[in-house]
Amino acid sequence: MRTPGSHSLWSRFWPLYLFSLTGLWPLEDLLRNQLSRMELPVEFAGSGELLVMAGLAQTAALLLLASLIGALWAHRLGMVSILAHRQGVRRFQAELPLALGLGSVLGIAIVVLDHGLFMPLSPGVTSATGQASGGLGQPLLLGLFYGGISEEVMMRWGLMTLICWTGFRLLGGGQDKLPEWIAWAGILISAVAFALGHLPAAMQAGLLDSPFLYRILLLNTLAGIVFGWLYWRRSIESACVAHAVVHLCFHALA
Repeated sequence: MRTPGSHSLWSRFWPLYLFSLTGLWPLEDLLRNQLSRMELPVEFAGSGELLVMAGLAQTAALLLLASLIGALWAHRLGMVSILAHRQGVRRFQAELPLALGLGSVLGIAIVVLDHGLFMPLSPGVTSATGQASGGLGQPLLLGLFYGGISEEVMMRWGLMTLICWTGFRLLGGGQDKLPEWIAWAGILISAVAFALGHLPAAMQAGLLDSPFLYRILLLNTLAGIVFGWLYWRRSIESACVAHAVVHLCFHALA
């Protein structure tokens, strides 16, 4: 088996970028639904389709940047993509039980914390299972494809790799291997950024009382730490599987 760094930049870039774009099709439906509920200013009347395309283009550009960052530096940090680095089906099969297990435990833990701790403090807010109770439609597809794939490529393959590479170059002390403390710093910082990225949707809905704010930050940071650890110790695909399983748990428990 060839080592991750033995492939060209292009061959490391395109598999993850194409993979990440699968999250755009449920995102398109979400953007259309959001626009249908908004009262657009007169100057934007009739521009709904253009606004949707602009939103998708912006996301595609962020995914392109994240895919390029991971292709440049992930293998130099010892971080792996089974797709980009051609690690084979057997490696994915070996990693699958841990990714499925951690995703299931995390999904159940989030539901328990949500209902046992945060929902009593914010009774007017819909829980994670409540948001998923619409059946096998858009919420599940959005969680599986945009959350499980596109978000992981952006937040772990892109942002976490960038943080770890910057720390390694500046503070690695000339070591050949990524120090664990830098890896954990990358995991934590990218997890917090992942949590903060969920705030705009809450702001649009006017749901930023203190308990709900803590709920968003704590639960999503916890999830980001698990996904980041899987990326570091296994592969970005393991993080994608765990993220998708969390959303499956929400729907199963709904």
